[in-house]
Amino acid sequence: MLTEFMMDSGAYLAWKRDTIIDVAAYCTFLHANQYVDVYINVDEINPRDPAESGLRSYQNFLTMRQRGLDPMPVYHVREDWDLLRRYLDLGCAYIGLAGSSSRGECEPHLSGDR
Repeated sequence: MLTEFMMDSGAYLAWKRDTIIDVAAYCTFLHANQYVDVYINVDEINPRDPAESGLRSYQNFLTMRQRGLDPMPVYHVREDWDLLRRYLDLGCAYIGLAGSSSRGECEPHLSGDR
């Protein structure tokens, strides 16, 4: 029986609590707990500025890669489509799709209205 462990970065909760996740500490935790097979990138959430938060998420992704990790990136509604292309060009097998804060924001993902 194959068992895999997946870990979320906690970005949504951090956004709701108006706190910041320490990317370096998250990387250190993942290196120390190598039983975690799949882990989510530290994505930034800011519905008021999806372009900026998308770029910050991408930078966090690159930082984690530079530290020898292979996180699953997350693309949020209203972020630049170019970010999806970048993640694909870097060989990401999976990309999380997320709304920023509500079901209504997820509808463009589901309907293809982009």
